[in-house]
Amino acid sequence: MKKQIAQDSMETREQKFSGISNANGAVHGNLVWHSSISETPSPIGEPLEEWQFLQQAMENAIQQLEKLCLKVDEETSSLLEFQMAILNDHELRTSLKKEILKISSSEEAWKKLLNDLIHQYRELEDSYFRDRYEDFLDTRNRVLGILRGHQDNRNYEVSSIYVGEDLLLSQFLEMDLEKVKGIVLLNGNLTGHVGILAQAKGIPHLVKLKASASDLQEKCFGILDTDNAVLFKNPSNITISKYDSWAKEENEKKRIDQKTGKRRMQSVVDELAMKIAGGEYPEGHQLPVEKNLADTFGTGRNILREAIKFLSAKGLLTTGPRIGTYVLPQGEWSILDSQVLKWVIASKKDDPKFMDELNEFRMILEPLVSKQSALGADHHQKQEILNKLHDLETSEGIPNKGMQADIEFHCSIYESTNNMLLANLKHFVKALIKENHRILGGESPSHVRVHRKIAEAIVNQKASDAFDATTELLRLNKNDQTRIKNIQSKYL
Repeated sequence: MKKQIAQDSMETREQKFSGISNANGAVHGNLVWHSSISETPSPIGEPLEEWQFLQQAMENAIQQLEKLCLKVDEETSSLLEFQMAILNDHELRTSLKKEILKISSSEEAWKKLLNDLIHQYRELEDSYFRDRYEDFLDTRNRVLGILRGHQDNRNYEVSSIYVGEDLLLSQFLEMDLEKVKGIVLLNGNLTGHVGILAQAKGIPHLVKLKASASDLQEKCFGILDTDNAVLFKNPSNITISKYDSWAKEENEKKRIDQKTGKRRMQSVVDELAMKIAGGEYPEGHQLPVEKNLADTFGTGRNILREAIKFLSAKGLLTTGPRIGTYVLPQGEWSILDSQVLKWVIASKKDDPKFMDELNEFRMILEPLVSKQSALGADHHQKQEILNKLHDLETSEGIPNKGMQADIEFHCSIYESTNNMLLANLKHFVKALIKENHRILGGESPSHVRVHRKIAEAIVNQKASDAFDATTELLRLNKNDQTRIKNIQSKYL
């Protein structure tokens, strides 16, 4: 923090306010007050004019929400679609028209009916439906703002802290989160839409602040510390110095984290994936809450969130606001992804049924791939296959080198099919070959000789011979695996 900030803060007395926070760290910036809606009521016209005025405002609100839906994920979009459903509700529109004809004010009719719905939802016993009152409040304020010609200022200052009585979903989604470093609310709750999204995005967020609007409407410098659930207005030199030291420590931690974070995240990804693939977290299981899960893996929440995002992209998990994080059925997993297969193989390597399924898959797939290669490989691709065969033959007896040569030989065949989908399966085959080498301890001379038969058949465009030679190789692999497992079960 700059010395100027400290000098400016000497002129005013520090104030400290407490609240309830999501514990996402500390930030500093200008406290900028935002009113939820304009307080200036719209003029009243004739009843039919008022009804047309309200209809147009509702249509404008729908259009705004539709544009916002295009910028957010599917889960968040569904929340906005609920608001659009409110605006499109035929029964609500009929009631609004009747009310306007009685009282001649579109604004008052809109407030009355929406406030009634807000009250009804707030009184519900079911917590899920009770929290939907926020959607009615958000919808009410959006339309009310349009009726009053209110244009909310979205040009946030760099490093500002949003301060207001409340913050609703659509307002949060319209924020420039590159500039807004924290959120402080007199009302709000951490389990609502905004609370959940702020937590997910790592934005410091303080609600139920023990202060009044008049305490915070003055633009000034502030420090938001959500770890201790406090807001400092016009912080003193001592407070600034304290948080300045804290910031330096945090920056150093971030520097170290950036250096080791990628490696640590991969470690967490692998550990969590193995627990899922191994059945410790079975299909349909809800993962522990974020804090407990982070403690389990001995990592920070940011790394854990990234790990969950990564596994969600692989089809192992599904997550979203309010629903938590759940393990998806195995049928949803990206099983042909080499990483996913690696986790599954590692967790099921002692499962005979699973290993039989892997061998069966190879037996169905690879002979056809070799046949396709023999039919379509060009001169360059044939030469590449021969080169990889040479590497395999010359690496015989050298475990790691032999395994890599075996992988590259088979990958060259997949690539020579000139079929994009088949070529992409080479990553899947890598995992299978690695597991085969783990069980057999490398390729035997007889196996290498069969590799030559496959290569020569492809080069000579003998599709049937390529098919048969690949089938022979896979049968040899399966027989050797069975023999070794029988020996292990007998003597170990």
